[in-house]
Order: sequence, then structure tokens, then C-alpha cells
Amino acid sequence: MSRQIPSYLRLHIAEDTSRPVRRPQFADTTASFWHSFADATGWAVESRRSGGTVRLRSNVGVGSVLSADDLDDCPTISHDAAMHLAEAGALLAKQLVEAEELIRQQEARLAAAEVAPLVSAPITDTTVLPGQLPTSRPAESKSLADRVMAVLKDGVEATGCEAAGLYLLDDATSQLKLRVSYGLPTSKLVEPPRQLRGSAADLEALVGSVVTLSDIAKMPEWSSPEPFAAALCIAVSVGSTPVGTLWMWTSRITEFAKMHEAAMRLTAGLVASELSSDTLQRRVVAATRTARPLKAASAWQKRQHPLDASLAPGWHAAGWTESASPLASTFYHWDVLPDGMIAMLIAEAQGMGFDAAMIAATTRAAWQSHSGYRHDPAQMLSRVSDTLWQTNTGDQLVSLLYAQINPETGEGSCAAAGEISGIITSRYGFRPLVELSQPLGTQIDLRPKLHHLQLAKGETLFAYTAGLVNLSLHDARQFHLSQQRLADRVRDAGDAAPHEVLAAVRRLAAETGKLTRDRTVLALRRD
Repeated sequence: MSRQIPSYLRLHIAEDTSRPVRRPQFADTTASFWHSFADATGWAVESRRSGGTVRLRSNVGVGSVLSADDLDDCPTISHDAAMHLAEAGALLAKQLVEAEELIRQQEARLAAAEVAPLVSAPITDTTVLPGQLPTSRPAESKSLADRVMAVLKDGVEATGCEAAGLYLLDDATSQLKLRVSYGLPTSKLVEPPRQLRGSAADLEALVGSVVTLSDIAKMPEWSSPEPFAAALCIAVSVGSTPVGTLWMWTSRITEFAKMHEAAMRLTAGLVASELSSDTLQRRVVAATRTARPLKAASAWQKRQHPLDASLAPGWHAAGWTESASPLASTFYHWDVLPDGMIAMLIAEAQGMGFDAAMIAATTRAAWQSHSGYRHDPAQMLSRVSDTLWQTNTGDQLVSLLYAQINPETGEGSCAAAGEISGIITSRYGFRPLVELSQPLGTQIDLRPKLHHLQLAKGETLFAYTAGLVNLSLHDARQFHLSQQRLADRVRDAGDAAPHEVLAAVRRLAAETGKLTRDRTVLALRRD
């Protein structure tokens, strides 16, 4: 049997009259305009629709008996004239609302831009693949202004306040500008910044304290930016650097407790987090946009590398390249020429990034265009050098080694320019292939030296860039492999396939330390 609650038992929550209420009056420009419109024309706006369409009604009822006092409310202009004026006013009001919304969004973006230099961990890793742009959390589908306003709203509710404002310092740390607010009219955002000097509450908050103003009227030395009854103020910091202050106001005199101060600290931290996360998100997007063409160019370079293959009975080729940047300045290639000779090429362009990659691509195209007719390695280098001179828009310097070998006899020849060198290894030791010289592009009339070679059964020809084995005295400060260590590792591999030998060489190269220059190796073995 249920018991019915007596009707005389009620819970009444009366307003606390012991705490005076001082609600500031903020001007509403749009409402003030429509009141003035009604007073001047005698026509009141009944409704305002989108697109500037309005409906009017007379201040005096139709068919009513007018007194002398009612004559002042009679329309002074016709309905059509009033409608024309009201539609123009509605359009202006709409533009004002749109302008205020634009200002609100722009101020939030300016706030993020002001704290951006203090946000640590810049995005420098460009390993984001195309189509894998990091997605933001669901809350970030809103604009930055809306996200920060949502944080302020939660802080206002947690502290029992009614309005909040985020003020950020300028570069000179002399002024505070309102960037984001909640519970205040948007027109406050266009007001000029206030001076930090003389703002005792802001100065006290910036040194690390939560300032509580329980009765602003009785504390004139702690000036508040807005005429409320009580307020809280705390510094907003990015890392350990304060970037501004956060204010929360209430229209009732309030003795704030420790929980209100804790809520202020949490709100200030969340505001700083939102501003910092927006900066990081923009950096991720910018890095991704930069990474996409780099990834595409890097993938194109890798597709140009030939697959490990058997070029002729008893002849096997392999190669690998390792770059410290997304774009390599080196490449290698092998082919069987129309006359049956095995051709192998390894090159390195001097430069950085796109510049070196484009020079390397030009060199590859020049070699392929000249390899279709009879030539020897020295002639090929001369023709490639001429092409670099003819297409030169600056210094196009290229180190290149090119060799041709007869698969029937193992006899061949090679020519080299620049810092690329090579050795021929066997179980008995090794012998150098070429000497260092000036790179292509340094002389308009290049006459490279032709070297003859003989590759016996069981021997392997290795060509490599200076990033792996550097014989130049100008780069002695960098640690590289020596020809002897390379030959010893190849000899330890025994009769392994070229790609297995290169894997061992790559492990050896990794032991030399940090990769600071492209490493490219080309191996040709005769079984």
C-alpha cells in the first residue's frame, strides 16, 4: 500500500536575499535598433525571417478607439515604406551577426597563433603516408572558438559563475586582449586591449596564484575588467610560460571555496590544452601536405631501381640504397645493351632534397637516352656531362661510375667521375677499380679515363658511393667503412648470392653510426 505525500509538504527554495545581486547591463545593438524603429515609424516588427524578410504590425490595434495619448503611437509612414526600411534593417542586422561570428572565430585563431611559439614538440616527422591524415577527436569537429567556449561554459557551471573571458598577453607583455568569452556579448571582442600595468588581479594571477574577489565593489584596488559583483582570476600557461589570464564572474557576492579554485585550475589547463592541440593539429596537417609530394617522389625513385636478377648465365646483380632524407640523391641501374654487353651504373648528385633528386633524375634520363647506340664508358660519361651542361640552371655536379662487361669472357671497361669508387673482391683479397676524380659538370670538355677490368669466376664487382666508403681527405671527419673491412665482409660471405652479401654489408654499415649521407651499393657477381 503506497503512502500519499501530504499536500502541505513542499520544498521551497527561496532566493538568497542576503547576497546583493549586481547584474551588468550590456547593450544589445540589434534590439535597440528595432525599438527605435518602432518608436520612429509606429510599426513594430512582429517577426524577422532569414533573408531579410520581416512582418510588421501597427502599434495601435485595428478598429480601436484612439485617445489623445494613442496618437503618438500611430504610424507615421505607410506600411510599404516601413516594410522597405525594415527589410533593409534586417539585412544590416544579419550582416552584423555574421560579422560578430567571424570576429569570434578569428579571435580564437589569433589566440592559438599567439601561443603557437610556446608549443613544444614541433612536427618534423614526415612519415605520414598519403590518405593517412591523423584524424582529430570528435570534439574537434567544432571550431576552435566553439571548443574553447565549451570549456569556459563547463568552468562557469563548476564555479557557479555566469560569464568568463580569456585574456592573452601581447608580444610585449604589456597588454591583455579578450580573445574568447562566454556569457558576454560578442561586441566585447572588438574592444581595445587593456593595460597590464595597474591590473593588480591579473598581475597576481600571473605569478601563480588564484585570485578570488568575493565583493568587487569593496575591493577597488583589484579592478575587474567587467562590472560584476564577484570574480575569479587565474593565469593560463603553456608549459611553464604564462600566456594570459582567465576570468570568471558572477553577479552575486560570493565567498569562493577551495573547490572553486580547483575548478579554475582545471579550466585554465583545459583552455591551454585546446589552444596547444589546435597548433599541433595544424602542424600535423602542414607536415602531411608537405610529406605527400615527398612520399610520391620517393616512391617513384624506388620504382626505378631494377630488381635483383640474373643478367646472363652465371652473372647476378643486386643493389641497395639508403638515404637520410625522403628523397635520395643517388641511384643505380643495370641492363643488357643491344650488343649483349652487361652495363652497370651508379651515380650520386651533389645537393640536398629536391635539387639533388632532380639532378639525379636528369642524369638517369641522359644515360638511358645515350645507351641505345654503340659507345664505351668514357664516351658515355662525356655525353652525360654534355647533357648536364646543356640543361644547366646552376651547378649540376654528379659523381658517376659506369662499366661494361662481356658476359662471355668477363672482360670489360669502366670510367668514373667524382667520389664514387669500387673494388673487385675474391677469396684472395681485393683490388681497387678506379681512382677519385672531379665530378661531372665541373668541366665543359670532359675527357674521362677509361679503365680496363677482368672479372674472373668467383669474383664480385662492388661499386659504392662516398657515404659507404669515402676515400676523400675532405670528409675525413666522418666515419665510414674502409675498403679492407668491406672486402673482409664480402669474403666472409663466401659463395652467397649478391643480395645476401649486400645484406651483410648493410648490417656492417649500420655499425658505423648515424646515417648522414646516402649509401648506395651495386654488386655484380660472376659464378
